[in-house]
Amino acid sequence: MQGRTTLRENEHRIISVTPVVSGLFRPLLSLATSLVFVDFMVTHVHFLSSREALLLFIFAGPCAFLVGTRTWKWRSHKLHVTNQRVIAEGGIATRFTNAVELRDISGTRIESTLLERTLRRGEVVLDTASGPFYSGLINHPAALCRLIDSERATPAYGNLPLDTVFEANLEPGRSFEVRPRRRTTSEGEWSKRLDEYRD
Repeated sequence: MQGRTTLRENEHRIISVTPVVSGLFRPLLSLATSLVFVDFMVTHVHFLSSREALLLFIFAGPCAFLVGTRTWKWRSHKLHVTNQRVIAEGGIATRFTNAVELRDISGTRIESTLLERTLRRGEVVLDTASGPFYSGLINHPAALCRLIDSERATPAYGNLPLDTVFEANLEPGRSFEVRPRRRTTSEGEWSKRLDEYRD
């Protein structure tokens, strides 16, 4: 799943995160119930004992298919952090990709309930000028916030940091005054300049 994201030139992936499992509890429960039901029917109804495979196909097959598609859908959702962007992608039949530039992020925060904080889960929200960017429910959101903040503080490849010192290429043998002398102007020169200005 990680190879689907196309990265720019000089962009590299730092981390990829899969959101917390969602939508799998009910399909797994229905699969377990259907397996128990088929086992009960085969054990207690004698003429169905030879039809166990057919019963499994009828009752457990759709549940197993649903579990497989839900697992595939869950595993297809990824949150990638690169040295230039934060990218969210997912979907099976129709793929979606949302990205936000690190330079456009004005702040990071975590939204979580009391239970989610106990389980060390939460949703990372990236504040941008165009609106908030939601990560989805993930494990250890504080660690992801720290990583994104550290990448925001680090200048991207090719950008100059603000404390860059530039040196001038001066012609050899040319003298410059380090501290130029103050020039004083007499009263006569001031009146002469005022007359020129008025004219």
